[in-house]
Amino acid sequence: MTPALSYYRACAGAWRGDVTFAITDPTRFAAASLSALDRARVRATVSIPARIETTVEVTSEREVLHTTRITQLGMPSLVGHEVITLRDDGRTFTMRVHHRMAPFFVARESGPFEGEVDQDGRRATYHLALFGVPMRQVGARDGDRVTLVQTTDWSTSEQRLTRVR
Repeated sequence: MTPALSYYRACAGAWRGDVTFAITDPTRFAAASLSALDRARVRATVSIPARIETTVEVTSEREVLHTTRITQLGMPSLVGHEVITLRDDGRTFTMRVHHRMAPFFVARESGPFEGEVDQDGRRATYHLALFGVPMRQVGARDGDRVTLVQTTDWSTSEQRLTRVR
């Protein structure tokens, strides 16, 4: 089995956890090319605790469907799904993102984004965008726990997920 397929098969199922988000460089955040609405979304994510529920389904040896639902104050702030296509080399992949975000839940599609899984199938690195800003996400799995760390030039987010039994 390839490292990428091994990683996603081990992550198959439902997950839940808390989301922390912080602006690490206020000067860069102020200078970032963001719309007023996206700035408000960032500030809301920083100030209001968030929970995430997510699923991973390996639909074939080449495709993975990932769903995401983030809630704040019990209400959805982001819902969506991502389609991950595993490449023939066994480690790299592309991902298309389909999200709807509060307050208007207008669909956004982005990608394809690139990523790779390490040789032993325990860590995946994604090269994404957050509101058009380059973002790096690293996911590390350890049994029934996955930790995701997302970083931009001006922010960091951590999601500590536990498998739902």
